[in-house]
Amino acid sequence: MPEDQEYIQFDPTVAKRRAEHFDHLADIASAFLINEIDTAMPSINTVMPRIIRGDEYGRPKYTIGEQEVEVSNFELSLSLQANMQSVLSQFSPWDLTCLIYHLKAESPEIESKGFADVVRENPYELIDTLRVLAHRRTFKGTCPVREDW
Repeated sequence: MPEDQEYIQFDPTVAKRRAEHFDHLADIASAFLINEIDTAMPSINTVMPRIIRGDEYGRPKYTIGEQEVEVSNFELSLSLQANMQSVLSQFSPWDLTCLIYHLKAESPEIESKGFADVVRENPYELIDTLRVLAHRRTFKGTCPVREDW
């Protein structure tokens, strides 16, 4: 590792900027999880608890909220899309782009399919990843903001 690279990694100013950036990204991830979407869980079959319930086509169902309202994958996707509109009203498109760069490093599916397709096809996995990131407050990968660090 070159000496300059070593210095950059341990520079307290860079460490502070990185922590602030990660806190900001965690706030964006948290903003996706409003309207009880953070409580989404696979709906479990009460007869056979290890089997995830599905709709008439075998697609998984989920429960949301304290009342454990059952929703389909499509409904979960719509809720996530509605929350994304809220995110865009609070943060800039640039902020969302930075988060997506980091999400791609966390999820091969987002890297291969793209963010919008994952929101539509596999919203629960995205919600689960966002929960982890919002709690962990650290992010893999780099984005345009961090390229110069």
